[in-house]
Amino acid sequence: MEKSIAVAVAATLALVPTRAPARARPDAWLGIGRQPLLRAMLLIAERKPSGALPLLEASAAKGNTLAAIWLARLFADGIGGAKNTAPTRAICWATLAAAEGNPGGLLEIGKLYQNGRGVAKSPYTADTYFAWAASRGCLNALDSLRDNIGMHPITGPKRRRLLLIFLRAAGTPAGKCDLALLYSMGLLVGRDEKRSIALLKSAAASGNADAMAYLGSARFSESAPGGAIKWLRRAARAGSVRGMILLSFLYATGKGVPKSRRLSWLWTRRAAEHGDVFSMSQLGLRYSTKALADGRWGRAARWYLRAIANGDTLAEKRLRDCVLKPRATIVKDHIILPDEHLRG
Repeated sequence: MEKSIAVAVAATLALVPTRAPARARPDAWLGIGRQPLLRAMLLIAERKPSGALPLLEASAAKGNTLAAIWLARLFADGIGGAKNTAPTRAICWATLAAAEGNPGGLLEIGKLYQNGRGVAKSPYTADTYFAWAASRGCLNALDSLRDNIGMHPITGPKRRRLLLIFLRAAGTPAGKCDLALLYSMGLLVGRDEKRSIALLKSAAASGNADAMAYLGSARFSESAPGGAIKWLRRAARAGSVRGMILLSFLYATGKGVPKSRRLSWLWTRRAAEHGDVFSMSQLGLRYSTKALADGRWGRAARWYLRAIANGDTLAEKRLRDCVLKPRATIVKDHIILPDEHLRG
């Protein structure tokens, strides 16, 4: 009886259609799952920006400000919209990123005014947005402000109004650090290194990690490596990306500290995890070199994709040249090995 039941069950199960095995995603080797932002960066690196738009819009709709900034860039370049509407959409996305707390949105709006895309070209308005972005912690905004003023010098009331943006925040440690950089660069104010150092010391005493890092840089300029290392270690441990980058460089070169490749890469990785695009690209380059031997291309690609997402313009080419092309075909001893011989 039991045997006949088992036979009947087996016969019934044989009639149940089996589900076909799921096909692996073509980008499964990347290890990014369904992260729309990183998948969009892959399409951009592959020169398919139109295909990235839906992914970026989905990511921006969930509050990802990096995706909103990328939408602003693509629409500013006329991708994904008519010529007369795309620049306007660029401003909308950049404004949304700024409103949600990312000062990079202000930087993008400044670039639109700088280049006259979607708005009337206005170097001074661009300066104003660059100054607002810098005063809110955007790392690249001061460089943009300096370069734009270099091409379009300003004087009188306009210069004072820009300086006022920084002076209003000068009561905070971060504001003091920004003002110190202005004095060090001679931007909007006369160059005054002594005043710059005094402001940095005041900001550092209040716990500003970036001020500690800049003090460390200044000590190296004064040929005082002992004091420099002390400030840079404090800065890096307090979360300053600049401090981490400088410590990584010192351990790599052995300047002021015992040379240590391990500690150099440790601080490079920490800087990358804190958002430094140069460090992200460095990790991508390191892991892509290792992947030539072990076939682990995914981790190299992920760091490059993160660098692209954070605005590294060189990371797109590096991803193509150092990961996508060699992964597709490796030439060794004049023998072409197809992709399936590699471990993704």
